[in-house]
Amino acid sequence: MTKKRDIEIAAIKNAIIESSDGCFAVKYESDGSGYHYTVYSEKESTDLRKLKTVLESLNLSKRFIIILANSAFIEFKRVEKK
Repeated sequence: MTKKRDIEIAAIKNAIIESSDGCFAVKYESDGSGYHYTVYSEKESTDLRKLKTVLESLNLSKRFIIILANSAFIEFKRVEKK
């Protein structure tokens, strides 16, 4: 990973910690439109409005996608390898 990406991922993790009491994962992923940060956070314990506001204020170099899911799915995504 690049230094800039490492810094941005750390900032995203801090934003999630401020907005959620549940488990989470942050991935740098690609789809047909290019690379983006994917934020997985627990549906029941995430203040989505606060998380979105904080992430937007970070002015990240890539777009972000927030996926709300249960803890089992997030744990799967955390350990998933490409």
